Amino acid sequence: MNTRLNRTVGLAIVFSGFCGLCAQIIFIREFLIIFYGNELSIGFILAAWLFSVATGSYFFSLFSKRITHKITLFSVCLVLLGLLLPVCIILIRLSKVIMNFNPGEIVPLFAVAVAGFAFLFPACVLFGYIFALACSIYQPKSGIAAGKIINVYILEALGSCIAGLIVSAFLVPLFDALEIAVFTSTLSFLCALFLVFLARERFRKFLMFVYVGIIIIFSLFLTTSGITKLNSFLGRLQWRGYEVVASGNSVYANITVAKRGAQTVFFENGLLLSAMPGNREIAEHSIHFTLLEHQNPKNILLIGGGTGGLINEILKYPVGHVDYLEIDPLIIKFSKKYLPEGIKKSLEDKRVSILNVDARFFVKSSGKKYDCIIIHCGSPLTAQSNRYYTADFFTQLKERLNDGGVVSLSLNSSENYINKELRDFLRSIYVSLRESFADVKVIPGNEAYFIASDGGNYATYNYKELLQRLKERNIETKYVREYYLFSVLSKERVSYIENILDGKTKILPNYDFKPAGYFYNLIFWTTYFRDSVFTWLLKAANFVNIWLIFICFVFAVGLAGLTAGRLNFQRRIALFSVFITGFSAMCFQILILFSFQIIYGYLFYKLGFILTAFMSGLALGGYFSRKNMPAGDASEKLKFVQLLLSCFALILPLTVTWLMGAKSFLVNELGENIIFMLLPALCGVLTGMQFAYANKVCLKIEDEPGRLGGLTYALDLLGSCVAAFATAVFFIPVFGVLQTCLFVCGINLVVWIFLSINPGKP
Repeated sequence: MNTRLNRTVGLAIVFSGFCGLCAQIIFIREFLIIFYGNELSIGFILAAWLFSVATGSYFFSLFSKRITHKITLFSVCLVLLGLLLPVCIILIRLSKVIMNFNPGEIVPLFAVAVAGFAFLFPACVLFGYIFALACSIYQPKSGIAAGKIINVYILEALGSCIAGLIVSAFLVPLFDALEIAVFTSTLSFLCALFLVFLARERFRKFLMFVYVGIIIIFSLFLTTSGITKLNSFLGRLQWRGYEVVASGNSVYANITVAKRGAQTVFFENGLLLSAMPGNREIAEHSIHFTLLEHQNPKNILLIGGGTGGLINEILKYPVGHVDYLEIDPLIIKFSKKYLPEGIKKSLEDKRVSILNVDARFFVKSSGKKYDCIIIHCGSPLTAQSNRYYTADFFTQLKERLNDGGVVSLSLNSSENYINKELRDFLRSIYVSLRESFADVKVIPGNEAYFIASDGGNYATYNYKELLQRLKERNIETKYVREYYLFSVLSKERVSYIENILDGKTKILPNYDFKPAGYFYNLIFWTTYFRDSVFTWLLKAANFVNIWLIFICFVFAVGLAGLTAGRLNFQRRIALFSVFITGFSAMCFQILILFSFQIIYGYLFYKLGFILTAFMSGLALGGYFSRKNMPAGDASEKLKFVQLLLSCFALILPLTVTWLMGAKSFLVNELGENIIFMLLPALCGVLTGMQFAYANKVCLKIEDEPGRLGGLTYALDLLGSCVAAFATAVFFIPVFGVLQTCLFVCGINLVVWIFLSINPGKP
């Protein structure tokens, strides 16, 4: 291969990495919008992505020696990839339509998983195939197989870094995902055209003619109104039954405003946020159940829900001041523009201050105190919303209360019958509140209203007393009336809910870094959809069972060693180390994403930057290991990196715990913009080094690099796939951040021990 063609192949590899991370960012963002922003969506998407890429990489490793005209095949793969990117975006946006779910409807987790695998598989298989194919084509200065694989690994990671910076910083804020996909596709076609032109292989003229035609079509589509018209058509299908009047992506989420008849509906990442008219009953219950339990509420803190009519109800009282925390300014902007006049007036009332700040940071750092704090953030279906229902946050809220102050929140419940799954969820939040407050009263109904205070005789279940207070304060209500209070506060219903919440069965409190309430709510939620297999998996995911899996893993590694000779033992353990490092790296990435969401609350915007930091680390790690690759055996370096991964698993929880407790604005900025970029970068460095050294240990010089690169890359991605699913669904909710890190530390130490058992040159 001539130098010019080889350089073009190198640039094509860089571009494939660019295309890969670009696709990953926009695909995940689109899935988060369609599937309500749940972190489990990220787990499923990453699992589907990694499994598909691993499949493509392994598939090439099986047939690499039989393939001729590999550069032509490389160009065809790039063209197919370019065609699939916009198709995947379209399929993701129409996934609810295809699966027959209504706008705003919560989709079962099994359906989310199916959509992830079905819609991403074709494109992701090509990404894996391209990597293995590139290992077979590219000719670096080093002619050994390991050197070729490491160079391709570095070039692909470099392309990913470039994509992360350009897409996250420039393209995402300015362009729609479909526009980004079409633009990337056009670049992919141009790259394929240059490859075919320089390669001068079979079918050169025909392929060049086809590629030029495709480039012209996509360029016209990109520069005319084609994408706008397609987006409009997709929007009508996606929001069938609604008229979309506004939609936008903020730093925090996708906000869509739609009309159906006389009703204006707000959706946040596909979930119903508020509907006007229609929210007055919920608004009355949320406010009056709280303010009537306080003697003289003057200073109010409202966390979420202000655009749903709650402020209107608060202002019926002679309050002095209301601080309304709404982190996303786009919600306020759209509310003032599209909601009824009464809502607009309440938002502009001189007694109301709208603060676009994260509630967790405000409560932690502010010195202000309140008579009543009302949380209205929806059921904790995501880590972002769960952070408002943890024992850690309740402790911080207590510090912000005046004497006799009240904290209230509402959760989905059942008026007449509470099953085991719902009971566990409600009890988890209840015991979390009881860790900070002496008195917690719960008003039953389809929404359970928790009223927490430090005791005293003012908070009551007596409906007559509440009605008397309502009358004395001259408050007019439509739903909080005598007939309703008499029903929900009957002795039978109050006794029933108290017996449920004070049960003898042990239940885990809900903590920031061990979100048991989120886990219980997830189990309860799955019972709606009859996802029997998934529900069974969730219920089986306990502390003992997960550690049994760890013991089985140790046994499997030992058995593999006993059945191998001295030479094969070392290579098998090296391959195990590739799998475990892929598992560990993805585990760390999920933990970092989860921790960022918990601490700062807006992963939607920072997602691309965090992924970019990891890919930058991969490139640096691969480059460093290539420069310092020993001429002989690399076993000692492999063992050292494996040990460093164990150490990283201990550093991570200490770092995020420190950032969680920090009250300083400077530390907050430092953590958000530097530390949370360094953590994934360091993880990437260790992963890139381990991949390089493992290839050097277990690959022979004479082996075909495409086959070998495909095998090791597939193992790395397969480990990542397992971790993406297991960490998001099981490890974090059951173990929490600290014990998950200890688990990962343990499996890396096991691999390090086995790597140390049989030293020697292969």
